[in-house]
Amino acid sequence: MELTLRERIEQEELAKFEEERLRAEVRARLASQAQVAEGAPTPPAPPAPIIVNVTNTNSSVATSTAVVGPARDQSPSMVLRLLYFCFIGWWFGPLWLFAALLMCGSVLGLPIGVLMFSKSIKAFFL
Repeated sequence: MELTLRERIEQEELAKFEEERLRAEVRARLASQAQVAEGAPTPPAPPAPIIVNVTNTNSSVATSTAVVGPARDQSPSMVLRLLYFCFIGWWFGPLWLFAALLMCGSVLGLPIGVLMFSKSIKAFFL
C-alpha cells in the first residue's frame, strides 16, 4: 500500500519532530549528569510540548501539525507592581473605574465598560 504525498510529508515532519525531541532529551540528561558531577542542584525538567493536529474535513487542504509549548507566566515582579502602585496606580486606578462606570452608562459603551471593570486590578497594580 503506497502512501500519498500528504501522508509521507506528515510522517517526515513527525520523524523530524521526534528526532529533535530525542536530541533535546539527550542534551538535558548530559547537562544534568554534568551538574550532578559538579554537585550543583538539578533544575526541574520543562513540561513536554503538546502536539496538535488540525484537520479540515471539508476541503482538500493538507493537514498541518503544530507544536504548542507550555504557557509561560509573563507577569511583572512584585517589586515592579509595588512601584507601579506607589507612583501610578493609586491615582490611575480610580480614574479607570470612573471611566468604566461612564462607559456602562450607554448601550454602545457597555461591553467596553464591563471589560474595563474586569481589568481594573491591572489598572491599580499593573
